[in-house]
Amino acid sequence: MAPALRTGPALRERGWPLLLAAGAFPLLLGLALTFLESRRDVQRELDATARIILRHAENISEHAWRTVDTLKRLDHQGGGCESLERDLQRIGSIRAYFRSIGLTHGPEVFCSSAFGPMKEPLADIIQREPPSLGRWTLSVAGTTAVRERPAVVFADLAHEVGAYTIVDGQYLTDFMRAIGEPRGYYMTIVIGDGHPVSQGEPPQDTHPLFSPLSDGSSSPRISVRVTAPESESVHAWWRVFTAFLPLAAILSALCMMAAAYWLRRKMSYRDEIRRGIARREFSVQYQPIYDIQAGCCGGVEALMRWRRADGRWERPDVFIAAAEAEHMIIPLTRHLFELVAADMAQWQAPRGFHVAVNVAAEHLQGSTFVADVRRFAAQIATQGPRITLELTERSLISDRKEVVTALHTLRAEGVDIALDDFGTGHCAMSYLQTFPLDFLKIDRGFVNAIESLDGDAPVLDAIIALSKRLALRTVAEGVETAVQLAYLKRQGVLHVQGYLYARPMSSDALARWLPTRGCEPLSSTDQIA
Repeated sequence: MAPALRTGPALRERGWPLLLAAGAFPLLLGLALTFLESRRDVQRELDATARIILRHAENISEHAWRTVDTLKRLDHQGGGCESLERDLQRIGSIRAYFRSIGLTHGPEVFCSSAFGPMKEPLADIIQREPPSLGRWTLSVAGTTAVRERPAVVFADLAHEVGAYTIVDGQYLTDFMRAIGEPRGYYMTIVIGDGHPVSQGEPPQDTHPLFSPLSDGSSSPRISVRVTAPESESVHAWWRVFTAFLPLAAILSALCMMAAAYWLRRKMSYRDEIRRGIARREFSVQYQPIYDIQAGCCGGVEALMRWRRADGRWERPDVFIAAAEAEHMIIPLTRHLFELVAADMAQWQAPRGFHVAVNVAAEHLQGSTFVADVRRFAAQIATQGPRITLELTERSLISDRKEVVTALHTLRAEGVDIALDDFGTGHCAMSYLQTFPLDFLKIDRGFVNAIESLDGDAPVLDAIIALSKRLALRTVAEGVETAVQLAYLKRQGVLHVQGYLYARPMSSDALARWLPTRGCEPLSSTDQIA
């Protein structure tokens, strides 16, 4: 069971930076995401506006070209401009958009709806040289009659009779003003290779974060560009951010809660393990190990347990993993040594009795490891047991040279070394080759593969054969049935540990159990204890 979460001094002193960071992360992420999303929104609006303006300009162009075609179909055989002037004025007045329309001989205008008969180059009227004879369109800055307003010229000039229309640019600028002025857009239309027809004020790039955005749309003869000022990007971001703000606040609260929960678990385990040691909340249970050859209990494995002050039991895999993660495993192992030494004073164990304790990789590689084991050996020397240090194969030992030296030193002083949970990790063979070992403990997962005396357990058989080749004594863990015991006996396993023989028990229970049942032989026909 996980420890109760409490806000302690460690959380208050060390956790606030992380809590603030966790709370700020969704807000900062929201700022970034809403900034990008607002820019995309503005780009989409600019694109839509440009498309609308382009479509409007194309509609005007289609209307202008239809008028040019109508002018070219007029009856020009009746004479000069006098016979056509009335038709030009009628067409120019009933059709929208036009400043003037007219007819040409080559590049020269000979009849205009605005001025009647005339003889003037079209270039003088539009204040620039026309592209060529033939069909073309062009935006211009103004005309001779209205110099201050832009216009768009549509012309189909020929050596004989041609026609042109001049669309007043006011129709374009008014339309652009209507759709762009509320947002401060700056818009331009360029038709042909002509003068830009613009509306609005060109935006200035002065903001450190928000720059003007621009988008456009075009067709073969018309190009539209729309630019949004910085203020539009700011307003768009604010709209998106205020919509996202409630969600960001919820995410911030959730992140802070998750960070607080993690911090409480992390910090409370370190502090609470330390407090648990000081309050004597830890105890040791001992699981007897049966020596098949001697027919008697040959030793015990010390298993640490943690019962909180409120009566709750912590799962060993949880608090041991937490102690390793929080670098509290060495103090916890030293406490285990002290508890075992105190418990052994109550037992009546034969000399040579094995006491197995697990040691973590961090402790093995620590500078105090040998001294800690020697101190433990001195504390229990009067009882005369043999200490067995179990190296778990799930722990990764990196500083192997120093560890090998330490293990050789301890073996020379009478300490046995066992490799625990063999076959469950990723370093099995390298550990066998590297470390000086006395025992190989077979994990219960391989023992569970035994289903009958005649059954097949190839991995288990291979492990047993390997231990014999290496002259290692084997201990089979998790033996729970008589069939498993019989199979292991037949394979030459000399030590078994499991519920078939005895369950883990307290020190007081072990002190009563050893004299009465410690040397009861265990036969392969016995039932689970």
